[in-house]
Amino acid sequence: MIVAMLRVRLLGPREQLEPVLRTLQDVGLVHLAQPEEAPLLLAPDLSAPELRLRRRLARLADRAEQTLGLSAPP
Repeated sequence: MIVAMLRVRLLGPREQLEPVLRTLQDVGLVHLAQPEEAPLLLAPDLSAPELRLRRRLARLADRAEQTLGLSAPP
């Protein structure tokens, strides 16, 4: 039976990407295809409040990773 394809996004540690993709393909859950060519994305110009928020969110993400033990403390 042919099923319509859906785009999926896999998130996780990069070093586990190859074995995870291989396993998903082996069990027939995914079929890899070349992505369509798309124009390069340019970073938007952020206002001062947006820059502060971006830095704050980056710090929070770093703390969350440290809390979860995914990265070494600074």
